[in-house]
Amino acid sequence: MVPLLSFKQFLNDMRRQKLRTLMTTFGIFWGTCAIVLLFAFGKGITEAQLKSQRGLGENIAIFWPGITSKEFKGLPKGRRVRFTEDDIAMIKARATTVSRISPEYSRWSVTMKRGRKTYNQQVIGIWPEFGEMRNIIPDVGSRFINDLDIAGRRRVIFIGDRLKEDLFGSEPAVGETILLDGVPFTVIGVMKEKKQDSSYSGRDNRKGFIPSSTFKTMYSARRLNDFVVQCKPELTMTQTKDEIYGLLGGRYKFDPTDTEALSVWKSEAKRS
Repeated sequence: MVPLLSFKQFLNDMRRQKLRTLMTTFGIFWGTCAIVLLFAFGKGITEAQLKSQRGLGENIAIFWPGITSKEFKGLPKGRRVRFTEDDIAMIKARATTVSRISPEYSRWSVTMKRGRKTYNQQVIGIWPEFGEMRNIIPDVGSRFINDLDIAGRRRVIFIGDRLKEDLFGSEPAVGETILLDGVPFTVIGVMKEKKQDSSYSGRDNRKGFIPSSTFKTMYSARRLNDFVVQCKPELTMTQTKDEIYGLLGGRYKFDPTDTEALSVWKSEAKRS
């Protein structure tokens, strides 16, 4: 009987105080919506940041030449370590933790010309694996550098989407010819637009990518600017880094624990 009386009293209070009841109900509703919106907003920002970070690549490391900081087997410290494409081929053949690897030659302020349009941009010489590691995805009707391009030292170029807009505007680019420092190159692909929050030599959307063999021939390049590695999915980049230090340490006679011999930047996904 008491619960029934209490319920009747509650209904009577609601009828007498309609405005207060309405305001209380609206407050509960608005508070719930605000919490839901805040959670959704936070999740959206997190996903956008992760997507931008993945624009550089997942589970990759970039290695640059360094200077030894330790004496090793009678050799003094302070020796410069500079690698070549042969070193990258050796790592690819012998490393057990590496999934993909590519050398990277780089040249700034290369004159790119199409018709009356001229721009100075960066050109990169790479292997085909570079595109997969760095999340450089060809747009519809495009392709990236392949093994035949490397073997034939073809004068072909893959360009970033912003560079394509600069040179071609709304016109199609694939199959067209542009001049790189006066040398004709055929455009084989355009990068699909991507978000890229971080970089180590500029955004990919304004770069040109050519076969490493073509780059070496054209610019008489021998030493790499850097190389990019991706570890196997079941392993960590730290394991791959240690293995590469061991392989190059044996080749260039430096202590594998000498962290100054090579400079490394890692992009490693968090494991749950």
